[in-house]
Amino acid sequence: MTHDPFAPAGDRLNVAPEQTDAGTPFSDYVARDRRLQILILLCEQPDATLNETLVLEGLTLLGHRIGRDRLRATLAWLKEVDAISLRLVAGLAIITLTPAGLDHVSRRA
Repeated sequence: MTHDPFAPAGDRLNVAPEQTDAGTPFSDYVARDRRLQILILLCEQPDATLNETLVLEGLTLLGHRIGRDRLRATLAWLKEVDAISLRLVAGLAIITLTPAGLDHVSRRA
């Protein structure tokens, strides 16, 4: 069985997230924004492609300081909903925006 580097690492802390007034955990809002920012970063590239290191740097500049494990879990989710395609080159993830991901960023989805 091959190890999937994009598989979610799982919850390492058994701590309940802070709740917002609407009852949705604040962490859900942060995760949604992180996913949107990844799609926007890709959309801004001429070939709609970045490697995971550049995505991490871009997210940090946008206020999302996360590790590579969390990024890969987020990328796995985006791949599952067909917003991006992924390929590994020498152990580095190369992320490309799909038409469905572009539709979402363009608010056509």
